[in-house]
This record gives sequence, structure tokens and C-alpha cells, in this order.
Amino acid sequence: MKKNLLFIIALITGVLLYAQPENLPVTPGGIHYQFHKQYEGYKPKTSDWVKIHIINRNAAGEKIFSTYDGQGQAVEFQLADVQFNGDIVEGLHLMSEGDSATFVIKSDSIYRGANMPDFTKPGEWIYYVVKMVDIQTPAEHAEETKQKNQTLMKEQLKEIKDTLNHRGIDYQEDNNGLIYYIEQEGEGPHPQIGETVEVHYTGWLLNGKKFDSSVDRGQTFSFMLGQGRVIKGWEDALVLLRKGSKGMFYLPSALAYGDRGAGEVIPPNSILKFEIELIDVTNKDKVIEQDLETIKSYLKENGLSATQSPYGLFYKIDVPGTGPKAHPGDKIKVHYTGKLLDGTVFDSSVSRGEPIEFTLGRGMVIEGWEKGLMFFNKGSKGTIYLPSPLAYGNKAAGSIPANSILIFDIEMVDIEKQ
Repeated sequence: MKKNLLFIIALITGVLLYAQPENLPVTPGGIHYQFHKQYEGYKPKTSDWVKIHIINRNAAGEKIFSTYDGQGQAVEFQLADVQFNGDIVEGLHLMSEGDSATFVIKSDSIYRGANMPDFTKPGEWIYYVVKMVDIQTPAEHAEETKQKNQTLMKEQLKEIKDTLNHRGIDYQEDNNGLIYYIEQEGEGPHPQIGETVEVHYTGWLLNGKKFDSSVDRGQTFSFMLGQGRVIKGWEDALVLLRKGSKGMFYLPSALAYGDRGAGEVIPPNSILKFEIELIDVTNKDKVIEQDLETIKSYLKENGLSATQSPYGLFYKIDVPGTGPKAHPGDKIKVHYTGKLLDGTVFDSSVSRGEPIEFTLGRGMVIEGWEKGLMFFNKGSKGTIYLPSPLAYGNKAAGSIPANSILIFDIEMVDIEKQ
């Protein structure tokens, strides 16, 4: 059946290749088209979900790509607005479920000034043979996805439980479908949203294939809970541990990488197994509070003065500048020298003779710089004192030890307002 369909499509395309596309009907956006099958039915609107098969050929009839190749799966996506003349999306808006059509578009319209690929030349026709497999409104797609996910979750939970039962392992299940057992008890309270956790972990597929391990690298991994930096299953798992505890966690794909997978190592809809050890838990606000007290003592002992900002750092302007102060979005040029509290210099643009340039507020530098440099205007010089959470936190960075309070002598060389 598939071969017959491909033969028919290839035949139709071949006829069109030697025909005159200019004689075919044309859309307002300049797409020439011909329907091979056309039904009276609902036509997709913007934001509807469509599932299509497509074969793409150049003017010589050479195949560029085809969804029928490989596993032969139709592609599904949410339909957007037409973005430009020659956008094939305009043609898809003309189709109903079950329709098949060929859309013929000038290569210049498709690539619009970009470098032409090797398979075509400026002014040549590009052919798209499309079969509209399915159309769903956003509500219909959401409901179908929900049903599929619920079915998959049930199947995967059964698979995990069957595996553990077969091995005689006692386990627990949380309200979200995370299955786990604690291998080693820790002490203290469970970590809370907003706290930073430091962990060691190893991850496997359910078949036992290892895909990642901080233990193998010899380097722990830290992140703040509740910020969406890790998969859902990890967020759920960490709040079940205490400092020093270790557990084994089984994540249905909905709590891991879902139908996306992750690169080549984690296929779509994979159940994942993680052994996680909670090494440490820190509360950013508490650490900042403690470090500010240390900075106060340092300033007093060294006969220095500085202003405490509401951003959780100290600063002092020694040489006033001119003009407005730096704000997020401004492109700034800065000379700096970075020191530890004991006076050890770990970095200096001054010694290199080259200031650093970056856009403020884009996350290109540590948080303490993002906040502290807003007290400087062009030409000003001063010093900022940063608690460790506003610098590199509980991680070492080159010659900077973990949990280090940092001091930066700053000169704001230039501010380019945006």
C-alpha cells in the first residue's frame, strides 16, 4: 500500500515537474498548487494542530526529504500564521483532512536572500507533495494528549512496579507518580523551595544503560529548588531527602523528558532511574545574611566604610562619574580587579590592559556584578563587596575557593545606553 502511494505521488510530481507551474492555480502569497484528492471539510486555522506526510523535491525531481523514509511517521505541529509570500503554511490552510496536494514555490521565496542550498538555484521551482493526515483544534489536541499521557503513565508505573516487585524491593510512591526507596537515611530537615541543593547522582534507563553520572566525573551538581532548572522528577525527589541521605528514584517519562527525549542517550518516552545522594543544603538568604556580617567585620577591622544596598551587597564609590548610572540593557565597559578577603588577587582586567564589555542584565556575569554595577556611572571608580551566593556560591571557580566572599575594585570606563 505504501509503495503504491509513493508511486502515485512520484508519478503526479513527475507530471508536474514537466508541466508549467505558472498555469496552476495560485494563492495570494504566490504558491502554485494542484489538489490530487480534495474533500469538503474543516480547514485548519492558526494554532490548530496538523499531522502531515510530505515529500520535498527540487526542479530536477530529486528528493530532498520525505516523511515516508525511515519509520515513515507523519510530522505533527501547531499551525502558525503565514510569515511571508511563499510560506507553505498558506497552502496547508487550504487543506482538509484526507486531502493531498502539490505546492510549487520559487526557491527565491523560500530562502529569501539566504544562501541557496546545493540542490536548487535562484529562480527554480521547489515541489512539496503533502498529505493532510489529521487536523485538531487546540482543545481537541490537548484532550488527546492528556488521554495518551494518562495511559502511558499507567503503563509505565506498572512496568516500574513489576520490575521492583520481581526483585523483591519495597518502594513508595508520591502523589505525582514518582516511585522511590531510601537507601541511606540522612539528618536534618527536608530541603525547601528556594534552597540550593548539592547532589551526587547516577542516571540509568530502566534497562540498566547508564547515561550520566556526577559520581563518575567526580564533581557534584548544585541547583536551586523550584527554579525549573531540572526535570520535574528531580524537583519531587529532592524534597524527599535529607542532608546525607541517598535514594533510588524511578521517573515515568512524564516526570523526565517526555516525548522529547534528550539527545541520543535518552529516547522519547523513557523511564529513568536515578540514584541521588543529597550532599548539602544551603539557604541563599541565610548565607547572604551571614556573609554580610563577615563583610561588616572586615570593613571595621580594616578601617573601611561602605554602603549596604538592598540587593544584599556592600559598595563604595571613591571617584564619582558623570551621567546616568548603568541599568539593565546598557552595554558597559569595565576595568576590574578581583580579590579574596585575604587580599589574594584572582583576576584583573587592569593587569591585562583590556576592560571587559558586556550587556548588563543578560546573565552574562555573576549576580553580584549585575546588581553592584548599577551604582556606577561613566568614569566612576569604587569597590563592591559580594556575599558568596552573589558570586560563585558553594562552587569553586578556578583559584576562587567555594563559598568565597569576593571584593572587586571597579572602574566604569563607558556606558552605552540602549
